[in-house]
Amino acid sequence: MQGYILHVSKYRDEDVIVTILTPDALLSLYRFYGARHSTVNLGYKIDFEIENIVNVTISRLRNIIHLGTPWIGHAPTVMIWHHFIRLLNTHLRGIETVDPFYFNLLERLSRSLERQNPKRACIDAYLEMLAFEGRLHKEPYCFICDEPVEENLALGRAFLPAHTHCIYGRKLPFNETLAMLENQKSLMLDETTVNNLWDVLMEGM
Repeated sequence: MQGYILHVSKYRDEDVIVTILTPDALLSLYRFYGARHSTVNLGYKIDFEIENIVNVTISRLRNIIHLGTPWIGHAPTVMIWHHFIRLLNTHLRGIETVDPFYFNLLERLSRSLERQNPKRACIDAYLEMLAFEGRLHKEPYCFICDEPVEENLALGRAFLPAHTHCIYGRKLPFNETLAMLENQKSLMLDETTVNNLWDVLMEGM
């Protein structure tokens, strides 16, 4: 079985509880610590087995193989990947059965990080997720006052369009931002705008 590690939390001593996103489930598994055991780190894609033990409520994570990526040694990319993974973990918290979309989204994002600016890649992935969940608002109407936005466009959490004065947000290029929402691609945006959108994304999914 394969999955992405979304969260690692201490259980007792050096043992941990690991949250893993697989194509159809969000699993919480117990990981016994030992010197001969593979390390489990946030964001790793792993191949693993599950051991069910009689009279124990949580299954055990065993036989882990880390499935590496070409960018895993590039610290700035890994840091941005970790931020995205933490946000996704919070977004999916409390869900056990998940749509394969989320696993496949991380698969595509991981490949994009090999060749694309990591913030831009994450923004594109987030736009794809908003569209999948039916939360992507493409029309330039302010979610605060319901009035049309004609020039002073900002985006709030979940990339909701708004007037800059309604949310005290940073002004974004009007046509390019609307094109991004329509096409779910940040290709037309400059690096300053991408950084501004990254800050919005960091507020939560």
